[in-house]
Amino acid sequence: MLGDIQLRINGEVGKMERALYVGRFQPHHNGHQSVIEQINRNPDVDEIVIGVGSSQYGNFKFLDNPFDYETRKLMLMQATVGMKPTHIIPIPDIHDPSWVQYVEVLCPKFNLVYSGNPIVKKMFEQSGYNVIAPETTQPISATLIRQRMIRGENWQEFVPPTTLQILEQVRGSERLRFEYLKHPRANNTADLIIQYQDMGIVLITRGNEPFANFLALPGGYLNVGFETLEQAAAREAKEETGLEINPQKLHLLGVYSAPQRDPRGSTISACYYAKIDHGDLKAGDDAKQVHLMNPGKLPRLAFDHNKMIEDLLSRGLN
Repeated sequence: MLGDIQLRINGEVGKMERALYVGRFQPHHNGHQSVIEQINRNPDVDEIVIGVGSSQYGNFKFLDNPFDYETRKLMLMQATVGMKPTHIIPIPDIHDPSWVQYVEVLCPKFNLVYSGNPIVKKMFEQSGYNVIAPETTQPISATLIRQRMIRGENWQEFVPPTTLQILEQVRGSERLRFEYLKHPRANNTADLIIQYQDMGIVLITRGNEPFANFLALPGGYLNVGFETLEQAAAREAKEETGLEINPQKLHLLGVYSAPQRDPRGSTISACYYAKIDHGDLKAGDDAKQVHLMNPGKLPRLAFDHNKMIEDLLSRGLN
């Protein structure tokens, strides 16, 4: 591990304060850029360390990780011109509980971590780091950008101009679309049926398309390489409803993979269920509201969530 770098300020010696931000940057987008700018504005930070996760991957045949490390590094170098000194560090995946120690070995010594990912936040806090959750001024998903590239929809407005230039140079959108048509892939999501205090099933009102303003089960995309599907279901429940649920207490209801179940593209969802009697319901993330409803008297829900609940009831699990 690299040792502390000393600064001489007003004749006194002090420690170099560095902030770490880890992401996959597939691709670097306006949401990432917003976080980096927040770090740059922090007067207590002298240098920025950007860890590029899954750095060993980068192949257009793999739609979750199409851009190689050198391309992502170039995106970040261009996007941080004029900012505080920035270190861009490759961090290969190891899928191991000692991941934080692994990051410490690879990176210059850092004192602060920025992350909105609850799993990353918990891991670093358990290792004694102060973790700042950045303001979400640009709620953008790299997954959504890649999907838009594949479908030929507008994606350019979601990335910084320098990133757009690099993606056009490597023909990113064209190559993604070509590989998708040749080797189509499905997205992975997790949904959760929560039976709360014998008062009903927890539903949210969706804030985003598709199915904006529809009632739906809490759920969302798997953070590939960082969590299990059970952890994804529990994380999404916490983010969207405020309820803390132990992933080990979840029960698998079934896997839902109908080709047209999600208008954004082929998506396979693992649906879990759990009964809990604690916690306060509070809408968050992309949920506009949170509700408790009788599972036998439901309106049309988003996606195939009616079928999931019908399956639960038909098996006598209510």
